[in-house]
Amino acid sequence: MKIKTSTHNQNINFNSSLFHIIRSKLYQKFNWSTKEDNRIKIIETGIDEFSFAKTNSNRIFYYNNIKNILLDIFSRYEFSHYEINQPAHKKYGIHRNHIDNLTNIKIDSITKKMLIDKMPIKKGETVVELGAFYGFGTMKLSDMVGNKGKVIAIEADKKNFQILKKNIDMNNISNVVTVNKGVWNESGKGTLYKIKNQGNSLVPEFLKNNSKDEIDIDTLDNILISNNLDSVDLISMEINGAEIEALQGMEKILSQNKLRIIAAGWYEHDNELSFKKLVSILEKNHFKVFVGVQNRVYALKD
Repeated sequence: MKIKTSTHNQNINFNSSLFHIIRSKLYQKFNWSTKEDNRIKIIETGIDEFSFAKTNSNRIFYYNNIKNILLDIFSRYEFSHYEINQPAHKKYGIHRNHIDNLTNIKIDSITKKMLIDKMPIKKGETVVELGAFYGFGTMKLSDMVGNKGKVIAIEADKKNFQILKKNIDMNNISNVVTVNKGVWNESGKGTLYKIKNQGNSLVPEFLKNNSKDEIDIDTLDNILISNNLDSVDLISMEINGAEIEALQGMEKILSQNKLRIIAAGWYEHDNELSFKKLVSILEKNHFKVFVGVQNRVYALKD
């Protein structure tokens, strides 16, 4: 039931001093222009179990609070990090997964052209998203694969998953399957270490001194079998340092040909950056592997 809504005929303009302080610091750090972007207009905001904002594109975005929603609509949906063949937006490409893309990877021009041709997500593909968060990126993936494609969106945190599911359901998205599990190298129960919303990890060293929840964990091989999937086209992994253990639970899927993988390799794991172990595991499974400027890992198997 809607508790509160308000309609807007102009661009959203939040008056939260904290939001403006954070944004001004980001502008300062990255030398951004502070001119408002007119690409998206918010036409309605309110509360329907969670805070939401409806845009002029007829998408509705649910979030844990209304204060920071605009930045995430731009950075996770409108200028999504899943568009890996596009340079980072000068204003909203704030995360490592934006800054690290195929336009600036340090490889020869022939290999770069090959990656730009082969790596990006295409219509009709089946994509697995590990670390779906609230689903803004999931909605972008849904658009990218189209009606004949499929997205398996996996989120470990229970509260995040509720918002993810709300976003998918309220936008009537039919090509997304949501899964509330942590992806690991075994099945059973695991401890999810947490700090606020996005900051959560199954790796104890990552957030061990914070709150924690017991959650269901499983291997990606098992999750795909339970969803009647024998093969997929692309796997995206951004799960806060658990990418290595997740790969260890993909023995069956890693044997598949024509598979592409994009993984965050910038987290520390056993006192070294995780991209090194990710590269080692993937190369042993006969992938061609490339590392971007922020240690994002791009892998493909012909």
